[in-house]
Amino acid sequence: SSTGGTSSTGGTSSTGGTSSTGGTSSTGGTSAEPTPKAQYVPKPLGTCPEFVGPEITLNPKQGPRKVKIWISDAAKAKDGPLVFYWHGWHGSPGAGGISAASQAELLKMGGMLIAPYIDAADEDEYWDMDDVLMADEVVACAIQKVGVDLRRIYSTGLSAGGWQTLNFAYRRSGYVAAAVAYSPGTNGGLSTAPQDPTGTFATLLSHGGSSEPAIYQTLSEGYFDSLVKNGHFVTMCKHKNGHSAPAPIRDVAFDYLMAHPFGTKPSPYAAGLPATFPSYCGLTK
Repeated sequence: SSTGGTSSTGGTSSTGGTSSTGGTSSTGGTSAEPTPKAQYVPKPLGTCPEFVGPEITLNPKQGPRKVKIWISDAAKAKDGPLVFYWHGWHGSPGAGGISAASQAELLKMGGMLIAPYIDAADEDEYWDMDDVLMADEVVACAIQKVGVDLRRIYSTGLSAGGWQTLNFAYRRSGYVAAAVAYSPGTNGGLSTAPQDPTGTFATLLSHGGSSEPAIYQTLSEGYFDSLVKNGHFVTMCKHKNGHSAPAPIRDVAFDYLMAHPFGTKPSPYAAGLPATFPSYCGLTK
């Protein structure tokens, strides 16, 4: 489904990596670790709301946009990760990109999960460039209002939202560190021209093989090839759970993201995935 549900398995997360202040964070610290270049870090274009759940309304140039938000009091003291979840076509905002246990860990770290609503004025109910600009406003206002670990801005999504995850990552390679795309769909093609020509991001792709319409395997394998060609680290999970974000993958998705802060090269998974990953996941398509 577009929400993906939750999992009780959870497990431990290999968060490790940098501290919550991370690199050139919104608090102004510095670090030798790669951080987004200043020209790619967005600034608010409208008045920023207070970041409290369950929903907030942003004010990008195109007009007001509403998103669901999961955030805790820990965000007041820590600059944590920011994770987007883009829902499927005709779906609704949810927290389906990572497991429930991972979501709790994210909030404990002072992070937040953002699930946008589709633009009510969008006639085909599909994600497009306006939504990338809306995400810029989310990032900009999150930095202003609560602080964000700039090395840990991530994107996840299912189906149409999986396509948007890749579209967003390419178009905002200047600050997106890694992505998880479940059975990514299509919107007439995908531009692989990155925002930052030097920027790469790790990506976990998945598809259901013969358990879902064949187009999703074809698209996933095509996206795999183009990502590899453009220098990105890519992982593929080939499950048999239909058109979905299966719980075993969601259980490790947050680990995958956190193992890849902005600018991570080589990937810590370059020699192989951790044993905690499903056996149907690997580094080939």
